Amino acid sequence: MTIYEYRQFGTKSSALPFIQRGSYSHVGGRRKGKPYVVQDMSVGRDLTFETSQQPTLPPFLKKSPIVSIRITDVDESAKEELVFQGNVPYNHEEYQRRMAPPVSKQEHEDMKLLSQIQGKIHNQLKKRAAKTLIGLGRHFSQLDRSGDGVLSRTELKEALSTYHINIEQLLFDKLWDVLDQNGDGAIDYAEFRRAFVGEMNEYRKGYVRKVFHKVDSNKSGTISKDEIKKFYCVQKHPKVVQGLATPAEVLEEFLQLFEGRNKEISFGEFDDYFEGTSIMTKHDDDFVNMLKSCWGL
Repeated sequence: MTIYEYRQFGTKSSALPFIQRGSYSHVGGRRKGKPYVVQDMSVGRDLTFETSQQPTLPPFLKKSPIVSIRITDVDESAKEELVFQGNVPYNHEEYQRRMAPPVSKQEHEDMKLLSQIQGKIHNQLKKRAAKTLIGLGRHFSQLDRSGDGVLSRTELKEALSTYHINIEQLLFDKLWDVLDQNGDGAIDYAEFRRAFVGEMNEYRKGYVRKVFHKVDSNKSGTISKDEIKKFYCVQKHPKVVQGLATPAEVLEEFLQLFEGRNKEISFGEFDDYFEGTSIMTKHDDDFVNMLKSCWGL
């Protein structure tokens, strides 16, 4: 396996190795140590690698012992050929089963646990989801002085209490055991949030990326208030259209992202906001249409 990074140099582009060519295995979770297979190349899956084995990674990524890469698109025809070698089954269920990543009985039980926890959390967050997720993200960034993204059990419990998120101790302990596979008493915050709250699917997330790239017109990797005001058409927001809020109220809600010291926000904070919006939006089409209307996609 090799993962390339495409860089633009003037009118030319070059593909540079980001993850060096080699044979790799899962570095965490229930399948730790098991080699990656073709079926792992599925939209929405994460590939994880030990940063110590990757000399070309930038220094800020090497602060963490593991780098995670999200798969956002797959050539399904090429994958099909690799999986079936020309003998594609006629039965749709068999086709889906053999194309999907393998799932053990224990992993299936883990997914049931996560679904149960996420349902409880979503019921608590409801209308405050976006603000809560943004606040949690900033809270953990302040705690993470080393920059490795890893936090302790105590830090996570205190943060959840601060933001009035309640979960039974038994469920929290079960979740912790699922995530802290090596038993070192610390886990990655991003992984915890995905397990605890869940995340929008890649169809939705793809449109969030399109919005950010459009608003970030100077390609600085952050966006400012002025850029938001330039591109955000609040008059077309569903709350305004339905008479539930004024354009000024909808804009002010979004600009709360910049409260305090933040003059600009990163994609991570932008994504947190829409993760919260996604929790409150049941259907994919409603979510995507909202983005298209409000941001002129």
